[in-house]
Amino acid sequence: MTACAHRSDTLMLDVLGESMDAGLRREWETHLAACEGCRRERTEMRRLLGRVRRAAEPPALSPQRAQAMVNAVGWRLRNERLQAGKTPRRAVTLWRSLAAACALLLVVALGYRAQEHFFPEPVADAQDIEVIKHFDLLKEMDTIEKIVEVVDLDLTPAGQPHEQQAPDTEQGKRDGDKTVV
Repeated sequence: MTACAHRSDTLMLDVLGESMDAGLRREWETHLAACEGCRRERTEMRRLLGRVRRAAEPPALSPQRAQAMVNAVGWRLRNERLQAGKTPRRAVTLWRSLAAACALLLVVALGYRAQEHFFPEPVADAQDIEVIKHFDLLKEMDTIEKIVEVVDLDLTPAGQPHEQQAPDTEQGKRDGDKTVV
């Protein structure tokens, strides 16, 4: 015999232990007393539900295993509290990077200062400095002298020596660019 189809909702409420109003409960009890199929179905469903509950229960822990788990959780909680006071890893890395950059800048600045001490610039005397300052002018003067020599050679008649300067004596005195004899 099978359970009554119109009583399936009431059967499920009874098997799961759900509360029913008093009128429905009396009616269900009366029906169970008269219907063999619903009684059998109820008994089978209770057995099945009992087996499911037993299968779903976690295995019992031994006292040693339970204590080991308690200790592990305790250590983890303590370590998390200690770690909460420390700075995050990225912040530490950032500070280390900035410190390294500052140290590098300091080394470069000190190296620049030490260079002046260990490798001083050679000191030139005043005459050398004057020559260096007027080096471009000296180049131009050298070029002008070469041009004058070339022009003088071209203006002199062939076979005649260049003009010689008159000595500075009483006979000849310089008057500007002209020599008076």
